[in-house]
Formats: sequence, C-alpha cells, structure tokens
Amino acid sequence: MPSPFPTFSDCPWCELRPSHASSPFLATLASSPTYAHLHELYCPPSAKKEKWKEGKAVKGRNEPVATGQVAWVVSQLKGVSLEDLAEATTRNARDLFGLHDREP
Repeated sequence: MPSPFPTFSDCPWCELRPSHASSPFLATLASSPTYAHLHELYCPPSAKKEKWKEGKAVKGRNEPVATGQVAWVVSQLKGVSLEDLAEATTRNARDLFGLHDREP
C-alpha cells in the first residue's frame, strides 16, 4: 500500500467528535468482527480534566491513544486491513527517521 505519510493524531487538540467526518467510519470499529476487541483500547472512557482518573482520556482532548482511531479511519478510507496500514506506516516512519536498523 503506497502511502507517503505516517499515522498520527493531532494531540492534544480536538478529539474525533461525533460531528467529525470520521465519525461514521469510527463507529464501525465496535461492530467489526475482526477488530471489535480494539474498540475499548482505541476509544477509552473519558472524563473532564477536573475529574480525570487513571485509565480515562481527558474529554475534548485528542489523547495519544487516538492514533489507533486515526489508523482505523484511514484503513477504512483506503480499504486496507489495519495490519497492512500498520506495516505501511511503520515502514514510512522508519524511512522518514532513518530507523532501518531497528526492529519493532
């Protein structure tokens, strides 16, 4: 899968909200027979920053865990598996940062 970009989130700004164009794609994660188990990991419960507790994301903030959400949406848009996307973005990051001699 040719892709000139790594996958990243826009941390710490703007979570993927229901009004975002990605929302219909993100909604399919929970019902995916192959990837439903990742929904809890990629979409953890959230709390306002004043009420934050360990194990929760900060509501309204795009936490680093959102990288999984971004990867899921991109895989759906490109019509590729999450594994293929992960391999492509890992390869791209290694090319970009010169990390060819390092194993994952």
